[in-house]
Amino acid sequence: MEGFKFVQVALAAALIAKIVLILDHMPFIDRYKNYPLALPIAWKTFLYWIILFLVRLMIRFAPIFWDNSHHFEADFTQFFSSMQWNIFLSVQVYYLMLLFIYVSFRELVSKIGKKKILELFFG
Repeated sequence: MEGFKFVQVALAAALIAKIVLILDHMPFIDRYKNYPLALPIAWKTFLYWIILFLVRLMIRFAPIFWDNSHHFEADFTQFFSSMQWNIFLSVQVYYLMLLFIYVSFRELVSKIGKKKILELFFG
């Protein structure tokens, strides 16, 4: 297996940023806004993570849909047997951790305020 190239990492970061930006404008994202912090953090982390999972799967499936020379069923089963699921899911768990940290800090800043957070961190 070859390592990640810079372009792949940059595209993955851009993909995550776009998912967050798009979901932040959806009306259901602030469903638990007035609840204790644990619930909105869990809700937003779950939504970001599920959409990221689906988008990453669609990216993996894209070559199958664009190649019309073969049978879809055969390509689909071959795709599932040849995909390195342990790496895919490991990266997905890593994204879950990063999204949880991001959402936690973001929600904390929204509750406490930017000025107070800067004061706590930098005096």
